[in-house]
Amino acid sequence: KAGMAIYEIITFFVDRAAQLVELVQSVTFAISAIARGALEGAANKVENALVKSLPVAIGFLASLLGISGLAKRVENIIERVRGKIDKAIEKVLIKAKKSVNNLYQQDRSDKKNRSGEKYKNNLSFDIKYNFSMYGQPHQLIGISNKSKFEIIIASNPENLISAIKDAIKELEISNRSAQEKAQYKGMLEQALNKANDVKYDVEMRKGQILSGIKKDPEAEAEAIRQATMAGLAAVARLLKLVAGDAKIKSLDDFYKQAPKERYIPTMKGYKSIGVFIRTELYEKLGEGWPKVRDEVIKDEKPEILDRVRKVQQSKNLQHWEELKEEGVVESNADIKSYDPKKVNYHVDHRRPIVKHWNEKGNNSGDDERYNHMSSRDNLKLVTAQYNTSKGGEGSNYDRFVKLGFTSYIAGGGIENALVIKGKPFLDAAGNELK
Repeated sequence: KAGMAIYEIITFFVDRAAQLVELVQSVTFAISAIARGALEGAANKVENALVKSLPVAIGFLASLLGISGLAKRVENIIERVRGKIDKAIEKVLIKAKKSVNNLYQQDRSDKKNRSGEKYKNNLSFDIKYNFSMYGQPHQLIGISNKSKFEIIIASNPENLISAIKDAIKELEISNRSAQEKAQYKGMLEQALNKANDVKYDVEMRKGQILSGIKKDPEAEAEAIRQATMAGLAAVARLLKLVAGDAKIKSLDDFYKQAPKERYIPTMKGYKSIGVFIRTELYEKLGEGWPKVRDEVIKDEKPEILDRVRKVQQSKNLQHWEELKEEGVVESNADIKSYDPKKVNYHVDHRRPIVKHWNEKGNNSGDDERYNHMSSRDNLKLVTAQYNTSKGGEGSNYDRFVKLGFTSYIAGGGIENALVIKGKPFLDAAGNELK
């Protein structure tokens, strides 16, 4: 009996092979059609599959039981009730389509946030990686501007990836030994690959950056920043191996130290370096000087007018002279006829900008200069006559900046920038720094 049963099973699969293949193909097509939304085609395939599969299954059982013709009779019954089957299958497929669509949309959403498509909340930030080489401080800066990212050499606003490519080309045509070429080229290619990986990860949000990070803009932004910092560190480590020893000219900017003093070139549209410094490196920062000035005038002018009127009413000439010394009333003002409402007032700095620049401003960043320019404790309201009588301060400004100087108009804020407002800094002899 066991032998006969095995024989019947083998015979069954041989006889029904074509039907079995068609059944598998029908089911596969139906799943694909449901995902595309083609319900009619899917319904026909599923229906035909069911019609064919039931006789196959029943035939298999019948062959084991020795009942002949049972499968054919079942197939005839199904043909008579296929109308009801059509409606039932259609309902099932509509529900299946909704479920598949939901899964498909969720999958697309996950892929869009986590892989090849650019992240909707494009970030703008800059990351500065500081390191030391041969006892000298150096810096790589990663700048992300929405969907674009680049790595900058701090000593000169040059794209690092371009510099490494140039270094490889320079190495290939050099007179070095084959062994040296292979050694340094391998290191440079590792650095180039790592720099490209960092750029790709930040621009495309791929790799492992967001793996395991909850879908929160702040958490994702912080993860991207940390990954960028780690990437810059890896690039710096690789370049440190070749920058000094290999003496590749294309990498000079990577380890070149800016001079201790960089001189500001003459700027078109400004009558003096002092006017340029005051305007570009102080008054245009933050919300801007006009807004700060107007707020001080609005807040303090009523108080000034009240003080002047009280002294006029008291007819105290000593207090009147004190107001003149403060710059609150004009130097030639008569206590009886003076009308403070007709006077033009300026906002002046208690500690002059020129003094701040020479002592601290030329060796600090924009934040320090903005705070000095806008701090209310350092501002006072005086007459225009008093303010202009102090004379111009343009010739008193130191023309140079020191190593600690940074500004958004000098290489976008990088340390040791060699350009300011699009023009090269100068050395002490007046030559452009390159």
